[in-house]
Amino acid sequence: MTTPAQMALEYRIWAFANPLGWNVTPSEIAAELGVSRQFISAALKRKGWSHRVRGAAHAEGQGGISQGQAAHRTLSRTLADDVAHGRINMSVD
Repeated sequence: MTTPAQMALEYRIWAFANPLGWNVTPSEIAAELGVSRQFISAALKRKGWSHRVRGAAHAEGQGGISQGQAAHRTLSRTLADDVAHGRINMSVD
């Protein structure tokens, strides 16, 4: 069961990472929020958000994808997730 403290952390993660297109690493989130990386990783896993963030090995300039590619992938995943969960209605009337 998710505790109120966990839900608050999950919201803080979302509020930080979402406007950046999730183009951040768990370590960057941890540093920004002043929380251990282990807590961030656990929250990302609990929410199913681990695939949204960059891994440390995929940081731009280290053989990873470009910022534009990361933003496109994030937008595509987010849009597909919103449609799948009924948050966006794609039907044509």
